[in-house]
Formats: sequence, C-alpha cells, structure tokens
Amino acid sequence: MSELFFLKFVAKDSIQRTHVLFCAVANQQKNTVEKFEALVSYSPELINIQTDFTYKDVVSKIQKFMIEGNYVQNATLSFTNTFKNSITNESFLMEFIYYIQTENGDKLNELLKQQLVKILGKNDVYINSKFYPISKDDMDKIHDSKFQDATNEVSQVNDSASVIPAGAIVTNFSFVLSPVNGTRADELKVNDKVMIKISPENEVSNNVINLLSLKDDAGIIRHAPATIAEIKRNQGEIFYIVKIIDGVFAKYVETEIAVRVKIATNESLSSNSKSIEEFEIYDNSKQKSPFTGLNLNMTAILVGGAISFIVIAWILVSVLL
Repeated sequence: MSELFFLKFVAKDSIQRTHVLFCAVANQQKNTVEKFEALVSYSPELINIQTDFTYKDVVSKIQKFMIEGNYVQNATLSFTNTFKNSITNESFLMEFIYYIQTENGDKLNELLKQQLVKILGKNDVYINSKFYPISKDDMDKIHDSKFQDATNEVSQVNDSASVIPAGAIVTNFSFVLSPVNGTRADELKVNDKVMIKISPENEVSNNVINLLSLKDDAGIIRHAPATIAEIKRNQGEIFYIVKIIDGVFAKYVETEIAVRVKIATNESLSSNSKSIEEFEIYDNSKQKSPFTGLNLNMTAILVGGAISFIVIAWILVSVLL
C-alpha cells in the first residue's frame, strides 16, 4: 500500500466570481502533509483541469497563473496561511488524513469548505475533490505537455520554495549598474541591499510597478531597492532572488558576473518604505476617516474661538468696573 496520497480540488462561490485550485500530497503513515499549493483567481479557466492531471500538472498551472499575475494575491496568501496553520493542528490533521484513508469525499469536502469559508466569507461554496494513492515517482510526472514550458520557467523558483513563500508575487528584474562605485555581481551576498529595475514586460511586472508607485507622471519607471534573498552559482552565471517587499520577490540570471551593481542607499530605502505606506492606505482595515483632518481643524477653531470670547468678555468686565 502506498504511503502517499495525492489530493486535488477545485472550488467556486455561488456567483462563480471566485475560483480556487488546490493540491496536496499527504503521507498517511507519518500523518503529515508533505507539500501543497493553492491559488485563488477570478478566472474560471483556473479550475478547468482534467481528472488525470498529475501533481506536477496542477502545480504548473498554478505557477502559470502566478507568472501571468492572474490571481487574487490577498485571498491566495490568506488561504495558504490558513491551511498551513490548520495542518499544524493535530486534530485537524488526523481528521484530514482519516477522510482520505477511508475515501470519505463528502466529509473531506466539508472540512476543506470550512477553510475556504474563512477566506471567502461565503457559505455557498461548491467544492469538487479527487484523491488517490501515488508513488514518489508519480509526483514528477507531467500528463499535459502544454505545462512543460511553465514548469521549466518556474523550476528555479520552485527550488527556492523556502525563500519565496507560497502565494507571493514573483517577477523578473535586472540590476542597476554603477561601473565606478558599484559592487561586482559575483561579490554580492545574501542580505545585501541593491538597486533594481523592473521592465513592464508582462502583467505581473506591471502589477509590481503599480504596487510600488514606480511610474511617474511622465511614464518613466523609477528604480527600486531590494534585498538579496538567495544566490546560486552555476558554470559562469549567477541566479539571484531578491525580496522587494513582503510578498513580492523577483528573479534574475546574471551572465556577466564582473559587472558592478549599484548598492541601495538609506535614502532609496526610505523612499521605498514611503511608497509601501502610500499603497497601504487603500486597505480598508487601515483607511483613515476622511473627516479626521477636518475634525482636528474644527476643534482648533472652536478652542480658539472660545479663548477669544473669554478674553473679550474679561476686557469688557474690566472696563465696566
């Protein structure tokens, strides 16, 4: 009997605006979930998967949507974190594994639905799941060849799963060069702060540019500071992963390893923080009341008026007396 089970499910809400694709590999002997991937999108094409899709097929489709920026970042991160927290709960994990072992699809769907309701805020969520035993070799098989390109494109990112959290935005970047004062590319280290440039080559890149307000009124895209998260060297080229802000990463392969890279200054880092703060005001949970400034001004006016009235009254009383 195989110790591994492959689970995949698709879900959508009642009005079919939100779609979810999820897959996981569970180990019934160790009572663990060895790996999982999830994505939330407004596109119905996300959940158009075949019954014989392998784990690699589903992961590749999820990665393809992420590369295209065709997903809901906040919902994806929330669902990923919710499930990650749930599988650290012993009772949830035992229930999860038990329903798979006993092939109780209805109970498993209900358990997974509870996870989705926390994120989507809706009880009328349709779920269709499928699970079956697999071998370790089955995990790397690809049934649908159209996902081969997507698999190749994200293979380096998948190798760095510990660096890039599930659900994060991943785009491409290139270094800003500084031939005189810069640091050689092959001398850069993890945690170094560097200046990068992002070209609007696809929807993901445009999303990051808009997120950080990098484009000015004239349409010029400003450079951004980033922190090197991982470096891999391979036969005359270096692969870099940088963290721009929480949840936003970028990757780049440098073949001219002797070029000098511009290091981020304190001023540029401060400017990037300001951009993030400006973006965060659009989060409803962090929005300030539009009347806050008005209330403060009105309070100042009223206090000033009251003081003026008291002074005038005191003068009149003094004159009359």
